Amino acid sequence: MTPARLPPELVKTILNDLSREDLFSARFLCKGFAAVAAERLFAAIPLWINLKSLNAITGLSQSPHLRGYVQHIVFSTLRFFEHEDEAAYLARVKHELELRTDSLNTTALEYGKHMAAYHASLKAQQYLAEENRDLKVLIRALRKFPNLDKITIDHRNDKIGSRQLINDFGIFNPTDLLTGHGLYTVPLLIRALAESGSYVSELKIGFEDAFESSRMPNLFTSTIGDADHRTSIGASTMYKAFCTEGNHYYAARALIKLQILDLGEFRVKDERPDLLKMARAIKTITKITPKLVNIKVDQICAHNWITSRMEPLSVEDLFETETGPYRLEIMNLNHLTIVAHQRLVDFVFRHAHTLKDAYFSFCEVEDVKWSTVLDRLKAFRFPNLESFKLDYCSDSETPNLDDPDDIQEIWVDRFLLGQTDRNPRVIPYDFT
Repeated sequence: MTPARLPPELVKTILNDLSREDLFSARFLCKGFAAVAAERLFAAIPLWINLKSLNAITGLSQSPHLRGYVQHIVFSTLRFFEHEDEAAYLARVKHELELRTDSLNTTALEYGKHMAAYHASLKAQQYLAEENRDLKVLIRALRKFPNLDKITIDHRNDKIGSRQLINDFGIFNPTDLLTGHGLYTVPLLIRALAESGSYVSELKIGFEDAFESSRMPNLFTSTIGDADHRTSIGASTMYKAFCTEGNHYYAARALIKLQILDLGEFRVKDERPDLLKMARAIKTITKITPKLVNIKVDQICAHNWITSRMEPLSVEDLFETETGPYRLEIMNLNHLTIVAHQRLVDFVFRHAHTLKDAYFSFCEVEDVKWSTVLDRLKAFRFPNLESFKLDYCSDSETPNLDDPDDIQEIWVDRFLLGQTDRNPRVIPYDFT
């Protein structure tokens, strides 16, 4: 049987096991393979604010056949450093190349390649930024994707742009050449979404594994960089993108139809003001997304170098009880403190009529015991609740247990639904 005569279900089964690179090749086998491969290849596409990447998304947007497949854009915050002392930067590059080879010819050729790529990349970046050319290109491209529904801002991506950068620069240190803080790129993306009318229903800021199975080289393991020292989105970027005058307007427009918000792990400076700046940005997002039904907040904390502990945000810092979404179905909150338990009670009460799944992990109540919180919550009616779980959640009574397994995976939904009178934080129960 020829590939063209295979049943569509079998074609999908075959192609599901192929890498992105193999899918590109499979598109040339026959029309049947091409259609199925394209559906997988272009469902999620990579993007960063770079000449070649913008050219690629423009080409895709101009294809009537392919642009309809695009549902998800994975956005990398990479951007070239514009070093104030360019000579010092190039001297570091030359020194690194000299350490890696004894051949003067190789050093000279690799240094020339890097220097040419660096100057060309900076010139292109500056040209695109002038007169908002990069913004205008992105707006025109986004308008052509009728099924775009999800944006992931992946500030720690190791794959997007890696092949191009390695081909252009050869050996280089990405932490010295590139930044991922997103101060320029994230506000640009949010504005482009707003002005293009791309009202996505899902926003994720954090790691995305869409391209992890790809054979694209890893930007850090394939070069001489140190992944632990790369820059990523911080409080200043989040505040600028969602809170500052002008950008707040675009954020409110872009996220008006948002239903799913997934905020990944952030690290901010070891200063309380920086932590609160991040909190204000997240609170702003929740206030401008009235249609939100699913929220996940992963670890967001500052490292206190004196005490060597992580200072987490509080629930009070992140959520309002009188504004923002009012029909959450899923809440997944991690590594938060609850200074005043009444704020948490009010927050859960606001969504009690729609809440289906709640998960609290490493969340500490400071003013009362978790058993008291659960007693307060039991007074509410949860008509749609399916699961409510506390995982390693401590309180004023159990701040540091000798056996943390005592507070691991405690299911409290039966208690809240009135199916048992035993408070699980007082008498653990068996729900078999």
